[in-house]
Amino acid sequence: MIKVLQVLEATCYGTGLHVTDLVKRIDKNAFDVSFVYSTERADTRFRQELHCLATSAQIDLCEIPMKRTLSISDISAVFSIYQYLRKNGPFDIVHLHSGKAGLLGRLACMMGPRWCKAVVYTPNAGLHNVGALPALVERALSRVTDVTIAVSQSEFRDLTESGVSAITRTTVIESGVDVNHYSHSDAADTQCVRSRLALAPGVLVVGSVGRLAPQKQPLDFVKLACSVKNRIDNVHFVWVGDGELRPEFERLAKTRGLKDSVTCVGEVTDVRPYLAAMDVFCLLSKYESFGYVTVEAMLQRKPVVATSVSGTMDIVRNGINGYLVRVGDIEAMTQRICELLESLSLRVRLGQAGYTLAKDRFSVNTMVAKTEHMYRLLVRDVGIAEKDDPA
Repeated sequence: MIKVLQVLEATCYGTGLHVTDLVKRIDKNAFDVSFVYSTERADTRFRQELHCLATSAQIDLCEIPMKRTLSISDISAVFSIYQYLRKNGPFDIVHLHSGKAGLLGRLACMMGPRWCKAVVYTPNAGLHNVGALPALVERALSRVTDVTIAVSQSEFRDLTESGVSAITRTTVIESGVDVNHYSHSDAADTQCVRSRLALAPGVLVVGSVGRLAPQKQPLDFVKLACSVKNRIDNVHFVWVGDGELRPEFERLAKTRGLKDSVTCVGEVTDVRPYLAAMDVFCLLSKYESFGYVTVEAMLQRKPVVATSVSGTMDIVRNGINGYLVRVGDIEAMTQRICELLESLSLRVRLGQAGYTLAKDRFSVNTMVAKTEHMYRLLVRDVGIAEKDDPA
C-alpha cells in the first residue's frame, strides 16, 4: 500500500474542493491517506466535506494552523508538519496543495528527508502571476520537488516557460468536478432563488460565483452591470460569494444607482440553484489555475463570458461555448453579454456545447484516476530519476 500525505492551507473554494475530492475518492485499498489542513480560511463547503471525511476510519486527519500571508507563525507550522512526518511517517509521497502549503510543507520535508520519499506539488493558484519573489522561491523549492502538477494546459505552459518548474518534472492533470451532481438542479430550488431575488417574470440574470477578492475583480462586475444596464434594462446581476471586498462592492453598486439591480447573496453551500437561475455566467478574474465554477456553470448549460487567462482559456472555447475577452475590457464583455441576452437561441447553442465539453473532459473520476497513476509511477521511479535543476 502506498502511503500518501495530503497537505492544504487554502481550504476554500476550488482548491478546497479539489483536495477533498481527491482525499475522498482515492482508492483506499491501494493508498493509505493522511490529510493535514488548516481551517484559517475554510469555507462552509470545506467544513461540510471535512465532517464527512471525519466519519471515515480510513483517513487520518490533522489540523495545523497555517495563514495565507507570511507570518511568524509559519515557523510553528513548519515544525508541526515536520513533527507529523516524524510521528506518522515515513510517507511514500507528500502531496502539497497551494502556494503556502507548498512552501511550508517543502521546508518541513527538507528538515527530515528520511520521513518523505517523494514530494508532489500542485500550485493551484497561478503563483507566476503574483510577482518576482514568489517565482524565485518556487524555483529554489523546485529542487526538492519530484513532480509539479499543473491543473490545466495553460498553467503548464506558464510554469515551465517562466522557469518556475522544470518541464521534465511537470505534468498536467486537469481538475474535474462531479458531473452528475453539477449537471442537475431542482426546478423548485431555482424558482426559489428567483423569488428570493424578487425577480419579475422575464427578467434575465447575469451572474458570477467566487470570493469577493481582488483576484476575481468583483468591482469590475459592478461596472459591467452599469454598462449592460445602459443597453438592456430587464436584467439583474447576481454575485454568489463573500470576502473582504463586499463592503466596497455594495457601496459601489449603490453609488452607481444599481442597488436594486445588483445583488450579493454571500456564501452558499450549494451553488447549483443560483447557476441554474442565471442566463449568462461571467468570470472577470485576473488569473485562474483552472476555474471550477466555470465548469459547474457549463454543466448547467450556461454560456460563459470570461477573461482570457490561464485555466479559463482551456475551458472556454471562443464562439463555441462562450466568449473570451481581455482582462479589464468591460466594453468587450458588455458587448458579448448583450449579444447573449438578446438571443435565446445563441444562449441555448453555446450552453449545450459547454455542457458536452464539461461532461466529456472534466470529470472528477478522471482527475483522481490520473493522480493515482502518477503516484504509482513516482513510487516505482523514486530514487532512480535525478532531480535536474529547472531551466
